[in-house]
Amino acid sequence: MPCKALGEGYTGSDLMNNRYGSHVLRQLLSLCSGIPIETLCKSGGKSNSLAERLGTKGSKFKGAGAARLRGHRFGEHLHTLVGNLLKSCEGKMEDLRASSAGGPALQFMLRALQGDEAAVSHCIALMLDCAGEDEPKEGSALEKGDVEKIVEMIQDSSSSHLMEVMIQVASDALYLEIFQRFFRHRLLQLSIHPSANFVVQALIAAARHPGQVTMILEELENSFSEILAERRGTVVGSLLAACLRFRIKQREVCRALTRAINPDSPSPNRIVPRMLFLEGLAGTGRFPQDWKAPFGSRMSVLGCAMLQTAFSYPEDCCQQFCASMAAQEPDDVLETVRDSGGSRVIEAFLSSVAAPMKHKHRLISKLKGHFSELALSPICSYTVEKCFSTGDIKIKEMIAAELALSQPEISKTRHGPYLLKRCDIALYAKGPEQWRTRESSKAGTREAYANLFQVEDVPDTQTDSTAVPAASEGKKKRKFVEETEQKSEVPGIVREPPSISALELDGTMAQLGFNPNKFPHGRKKKDAAVQPELTLFEPEEGAVVKKDEIDALFKEKKGDKTKKDKREKGVKEKKGKKRNKQEGEVKSVVEPEAVKAESASVADSLKAVMGALEGGVRQNKKKKSDGSGKQRTQNVMI
Repeated sequence: MPCKALGEGYTGSDLMNNRYGSHVLRQLLSLCSGIPIETLCKSGGKSNSLAERLGTKGSKFKGAGAARLRGHRFGEHLHTLVGNLLKSCEGKMEDLRASSAGGPALQFMLRALQGDEAAVSHCIALMLDCAGEDEPKEGSALEKGDVEKIVEMIQDSSSSHLMEVMIQVASDALYLEIFQRFFRHRLLQLSIHPSANFVVQALIAAARHPGQVTMILEELENSFSEILAERRGTVVGSLLAACLRFRIKQREVCRALTRAINPDSPSPNRIVPRMLFLEGLAGTGRFPQDWKAPFGSRMSVLGCAMLQTAFSYPEDCCQQFCASMAAQEPDDVLETVRDSGGSRVIEAFLSSVAAPMKHKHRLISKLKGHFSELALSPICSYTVEKCFSTGDIKIKEMIAAELALSQPEISKTRHGPYLLKRCDIALYAKGPEQWRTRESSKAGTREAYANLFQVEDVPDTQTDSTAVPAASEGKKKRKFVEETEQKSEVPGIVREPPSISALELDGTMAQLGFNPNKFPHGRKKKDAAVQPELTLFEPEEGAVVKKDEIDALFKEKKGDKTKKDKREKGVKEKKGKKRNKQEGEVKSVVEPEAVKAESASVADSLKAVMGALEGGVRQNKKKKSDGSGKQRTQNVMI
């Protein structure tokens, strides 16, 4: 077997260190693990996607439990192969980690074992020269490792890639130990290093708990300007994305970023231009006093990505970013839309829930007169569509009027027909009034749906006073409330749940095109005054409330149609009389006047219902009989 032969003696380490043999070994690892080698190669190298490095994509940094598409897996052979290879590398691991051929082979081993926490933890301990004879306890698997050598490994241009993979595939407990032993209190030093900053980005993006992100932010938040000055802004972007992912420290990280970007002015107007051209901070960490944004040149990809993340924050965290975006000059906004990264920033701002609608409309109005020009560009057309969907009826009409003038030119582009259809320019060209009516109807329908799905439960004023207090209010108060509830409860009375009419959806359903007369729960009684929820009465002593009104009514309407039913009824009556004679005299039932009146009204209503039901049944039977008669006549004619 190749798996048993490889790794024996010197063969394993030599094969890993050979630039040709390393590729053969990777193919064998892919075969045993069942993971395609294309997947391992794609995830093993340096990521070209900024979203993956920032951790916003969510597909790469999921830890040891990440799901993978696997083929047929040879688990025993994989463990045998990896065990023999690592055994043959004893004493040579430091050279293999820094080797251009051995490092990728070690990364392939870890990715092939991903999901097996015990095997991955043992392999990481062997690769870091931390393994011992006894089985380590949780939290002390890397206790025997040389911290200085491992920090040098993190700063090495080749072995730093191996540490990134270790962080990504490690279990939660091992990740915490790696962070505490090798990164804590060294984050600033590693963040400004040319190679180690990528490991810090992977550490932040692969964080497993909000507390870990909090510790990293507390150590780096006062050094954002220094990190940006060394062109390591991706570390700041990773922190920004991690705080958004865990919904923690969002206000603190935004405040630290604005302080690093705009330290010399209390006005937020300069924040967005400086973020769009983030490279101006390189070198000194500060923008010059007379600095002006070079609009027209290529914008910073990292700065645009950070702005998109910032606009996803809550309103109380990104107010300065929203105000700065709305305060831009019309020419600057136009140049921002023309840039591939800047257009995405505009779209993120228009999609932001935190941005006020007046700021969005002010920004869109600054593009007036340029929508037809922007619609011809495949990049800017997305921004035009976003402006149309975000604006009110006046802004939509302004955009439609400009697009209608350039409809022939726009329709010739690849994306033009979709944009024209999305804005309904054909209808606008026929008649603006008809277009305006249709758009107003669409807006009303959207608003009605929004109101419908945002309806909250109507609070019950009668139950608010007896609500159960929170656990923080103490046991005495909860006990007092329970006692008052027991005293105030009326036996035999069950509260009815709130009706659908309490939601007051008549207006909303009418706007959506439904007929309110079809919903009986939405009708209001004209003659009814304020009706109490519960009608209580005190029956007289000795009086018994009749409970078989409904049964008697059904029997009366149905009748005794067969002799069998009459016979059974007579037998039951005789048995009842005998039982009453044995027990004693039959008690006379005396009903109070209120009970009689209520039972009479119930009987009348039930009679009406039964009459309607019988009428419907008769009509259905008549229809069926007519249909059968027609069929018979047709058969006879045939």
